[in-house]
Amino acid sequence: MVIIAGILVFVVFYTKFESRDSYRRQVEHFEDTTVTMERVTENYLEGEQRICDVWARYINNKSMTMEEATDYIRASHVLENTSAHLIFLDTLTGLSTRPKLGTTSDYSVSYEWLNLLDGADWIDEIGNSINITRAYTNPMNGEQSPAFCNRITLYHPESDSYADAVLLRVIPISAMEQKWTFPQTEPEKTFAEEGIETETVQIGNKNIRGCIACGSCAEKGKCVFDDAVNEIAPKFEEADGLIVASPVYYASANATLIACLDRLFYSTHFDKSMKVGASVVVARRGGCSATFDELNKYFTISNMPVASSQYWNCVHGREKGEAKKDEEGMQTMRVLARNMAFLIKSIALGKEKYGMPKTEEHAWTHFIRE
Repeated sequence: MVIIAGILVFVVFYTKFESRDSYRRQVEHFEDTTVTMERVTENYLEGEQRICDVWARYINNKSMTMEEATDYIRASHVLENTSAHLIFLDTLTGLSTRPKLGTTSDYSVSYEWLNLLDGADWIDEIGNSINITRAYTNPMNGEQSPAFCNRITLYHPESDSYADAVLLRVIPISAMEQKWTFPQTEPEKTFAEEGIETETVQIGNKNIRGCIACGSCAEKGKCVFDDAVNEIAPKFEEADGLIVASPVYYASANATLIACLDRLFYSTHFDKSMKVGASVVVARRGGCSATFDELNKYFTISNMPVASSQYWNCVHGREKGEAKKDEEGMQTMRVLARNMAFLIKSIALGKEKYGMPKTEEHAWTHFIRE
């Protein structure tokens, strides 16, 4: 009985200890998660505001009219679910970069009844802070959206004067939820500083099978396997550039990514010429160069200029967070993003002035002939 009682007492005390220890671990996990989410939130909000800051600085420096400013932002290839509104503070009316829902040419927008911009004193100087509104009903499409803001000055050619206005970068809540999941990478931060919007698509954790060379895409205009590949295809067509990033497995890229790229490049028939491509590889130690070369082949067979950096686009690390300690690797990523942004902007200017390069009908040859 004494032994049994002793065991029972031990079990009771051990259970209480385990309960306290489990509770302590749960509290620590919650605190760590809270800190991480705060950092994710801060990174996301800063990145979105930074794009708005770039637009506002450019508009102010160029003394643009309302129409010129709207055209400039529209030419920056704003993501499909994002828009910009330019609103005069005296009338609370202006223009949107996207037409009103159900129309193709009505870009006029009014904030007269929103009680959102009455007294814009809360909007800080460009670059000083995050200026974000409460969620409100976007007057152009009815979606609940907050907006990142900056005060700008627009030129009135008729009166040869300037008027105060607000630039709103409007993002629907549904789109924010999708982008809020992961903190910004070095290239994403740098692209934001350059005024270029990015969208990240995670591939490695998806079920994507390889190409079976059935040829159905020639008839259907898309891959016969309706998965993430067909979801990415229209995004790729709209984009000015594509970065493909992969860990290194046996001196090669992630197999799911390769299956995705094989089908994405083969099944899409839109012209990829002059879309800027770049690849990034991450390894514990070796295999970077082979993987880097493997990924670049998708671009160089598609008339896509390849963006380079000060070193081959590789970063080293194994465990989560280790890659950020590779200072040269992080710098290589920032330089890559700046170079890619420069190429995208330069190609856009070149298209406008010179048009696209002359094309020839493809001369198909085969090593084996009948």
